[in-house]
Amino acid sequence: MTSMSKPDSISFNEYKYLLRLLASVLSGKDVPRPNETINWATVFSAASNHSVAGMTYYAIKKLPSDCMPSEQVLASFLSSYRAELVLEGNIQFETERLFTELTSAGIDILPVKGILLKDYYPVPSMRTMTDVDVLYKLKDKEKVIEVFKKYGYTLNSDGLGQLDFTKEPVHHYELHSSLLSEDKKDFEYFSNICERAIPTEQPHIFTLRPEDFYIYILEHLAKHIEGGGAGIRMVLDVFVYGKAHSEEFDNDYVNSELSKINLCKFRQRIEELAASWFASDEPDVESASARFILDCPTFGYVSNAIAYDSLMQERRKGKKQSGISRLLRRIFPPTFYIHRRFPVTRKYKFLYPFFVPVYWLLRIFKDKNVNYSSVKLYLNPEDSKKFDSINRMIDELGFDKRV
Repeated sequence: MTSMSKPDSISFNEYKYLLRLLASVLSGKDVPRPNETINWATVFSAASNHSVAGMTYYAIKKLPSDCMPSEQVLASFLSSYRAELVLEGNIQFETERLFTELTSAGIDILPVKGILLKDYYPVPSMRTMTDVDVLYKLKDKEKVIEVFKKYGYTLNSDGLGQLDFTKEPVHHYELHSSLLSEDKKDFEYFSNICERAIPTEQPHIFTLRPEDFYIYILEHLAKHIEGGGAGIRMVLDVFVYGKAHSEEFDNDYVNSELSKINLCKFRQRIEELAASWFASDEPDVESASARFILDCPTFGYVSNAIAYDSLMQERRKGKKQSGISRLLRRIFPPTFYIHRRFPVTRKYKFLYPFFVPVYWLLRIFKDKNVNYSSVKLYLNPEDSKKFDSINRMIDELGFDKRV
């Protein structure tokens, strides 16, 4: 998911202070006092964009009264904190109920991402979630659908076994028959992930050894950065999970496996960035990777995806694309964009040209993420600071090896 539009730029002064607040929550150390230039409304805006407003409240409530934000801003932080507490409780209860039902039906499941990562935070509700992701075996598809329908869920999509269920007001579950979709560059590496799964004490519930789960967390972060961006929360995931398992990690194994998907340099840089942000008093807000992540909301921007895709195409071909060829390529997007939006085209590839106009109608009238600035990025990349900053980010994170 990517955001449709970009809010006004947020001062890196506020970002630096936000990172120090989050670091104090994780370390339990004294909360840093804000300097006189800090705009609390801007700090809240940044925290909200990155899905860490509730977590930030844990630090703010420990501040002396003379440096608290205004009552209005404090109320906004408190509202986020309370909403996340309630949401986490509801998701935990519902997930336990569904997992019991699924496993009682003899369905093997492998929970991933947020539902596991939240337990590595000082308080589980600090790690916000928009959905719960679970891996299952395709042979159990009909039984999975039956369980979710029994509990009042709507099946929104069924793309080759990738099941999307929702139930009002807040519940959203994604059941995956593979850890990555076929259009992702690391699909082959993760295609046999079930063979690496190990049983837990609970029958039919499996997990990954810490090294394999960490590799997946890193790949998931890389995928989001390549696809439009990722915010502070995903770097937090790397930090809290890596810190919890650092002493037991088989680092030779992790690096050997990451080399297969060209993410060794990425791991090194992200770990350096995470340590700077959450374990130091002087967080890095100046490097290309830091600026790119901080300038994104939780799931990035469409404009970043456009720019990244164009730059990687140029690197593959070894030459700059003309504005017209770049625009034509955007009009007729790569097949994986259509596959992602319309899963039926994965099976019936001849339908691609028929779904291209549908794709654009949805982008223009439903998503509303097609605008002049998006087109301008394709026509005039040499005039865009975005292209320059993303180019530097690509090199800094080692994505040039993933061309």
